[in-house]
Amino acid sequence: MTAEPSPYAEKSVAVTLELVDRPPRARGRPAVLNLRAFVKICGHIERGFSIPNSCELESVSYRTFRRRVSQSARLQERLKEAEETRLNLRREEALRSIMLHGERSWMAHAWFLERVWPNLFALRTVNRVDSDEDNQPEPALPSEVLKRHRDLLLQLAQEDAAKQSLGNSEA
Repeated sequence: MTAEPSPYAEKSVAVTLELVDRPPRARGRPAVLNLRAFVKICGHIERGFSIPNSCELESVSYRTFRRRVSQSARLQERLKEAEETRLNLRREEALRSIMLHGERSWMAHAWFLERVWPNLFALRTVNRVDSDEDNQPEPALPSEVLKRHRDLLLQLAQEDAAKQSLGNSEA
């Protein structure tokens, strides 16, 4: 006959303690921006992160990042490329989302068509200012207008000279 253990009997459990080495946490002021950190920050930006969040991931202050970038044309160019890549990525994600939702709702596709080809699909006439037109140089002034301006400036100069000669003779 076996005896059943009482509910008040002591139980023992073997426990082992295992220590895990972890790298120390970064404390103190943020690291100085070096080329390796800058390239990593640009990589984060290209994957869609904002600039402040990318700087935080690499333990570099945003202020330091902006100061160093403003001092170097090469860094400015690389940052501009990273921002363009991020913009293209976001545009592709937005288009993918529109197309995905278009499978369930025709309105998403209609919205896309209306925005991309307004002359074909918009209900109203759309007048958009083309960004290329803003960068065009202004046309040259006609020669008649330039001659009229020269004559006016000459007349003003003669009047000023006459006023000065009257002022000198009175004094």
